Amino acid sequence: MNITTEIKTYFKNVKGLDINFDNAEITYLKQGKTNKSYLLDFTNFRLVLRINADNSSDLGINRVNEEIILNALNDIAVSPKIIYCDESYKYLIYEYVEGSSLDIKRITEKDKKILTNLILRYQGVDINLPKFDYYGYLSKYLDLLKKQNNIKKFDSKKLESFLIDLEKFQKEDWIPRLVHHDLVTNIIKTNNSFKILDWEYAGNGFPSFDYHSLGISPNNDPFIDQLINILNNFWYEITN
Repeated sequence: MNITTEIKTYFKNVKGLDINFDNAEITYLKQGKTNKSYLLDFTNFRLVLRINADNSSDLGINRVNEEIILNALNDIAVSPKIIYCDESYKYLIYEYVEGSSLDIKRITEKDKKILTNLILRYQGVDINLPKFDYYGYLSKYLDLLKKQNNIKKFDSKKLESFLIDLEKFQKEDWIPRLVHHDLVTNIIKTNNSFKILDWEYAGNGFPSFDYHSLGISPNNDPFIDQLINILNNFWYEITN
């Protein structure tokens, strides 16, 4: 059974989903490191079907939290509208966003202002989730790298020192706000503004994280930059 037939057969039996998948042209959209996405092209509208990776939990992804966040963001239009999420969190269907991926190397001053306001908007949404555990998150990645025997690529003394500082940082009394944690490759530039995709790594994290990841933070914080760099490098090694 090919993927088109498999998708149409599966969703034909889904109750409460008022979409006839037999009317859709299904094409492969993209494969990220953690998911596969397909374009569902109907006559009058387009949707995206995301098939979630089987190793989501290993990567620190909490699909339950993702759905809570996406539902909370529906009213402020910073992300595509969610159409369907199955109970097992294997599939996610959302509105297709017309536009192009933002090249962060070519961000204009106007883009920076729009993005700053966008981050402020979603950080103003109160979501009942615990404070994001950066120390636990990074420690989990570290354990995976050790199992994969990839930890030798990193300086063990520097990592040990950073983890000590990270544990102290985690215990500090900073006020968490909604943070995407993976903005760089997930911003779509539309005619009027931006839309943000893939909130699977999001949580109530350190407020300036997203600003730093895009290089638009007005404040210099080498520690947050180092945290972002280590997380990205660990994730890259784990998923390759």
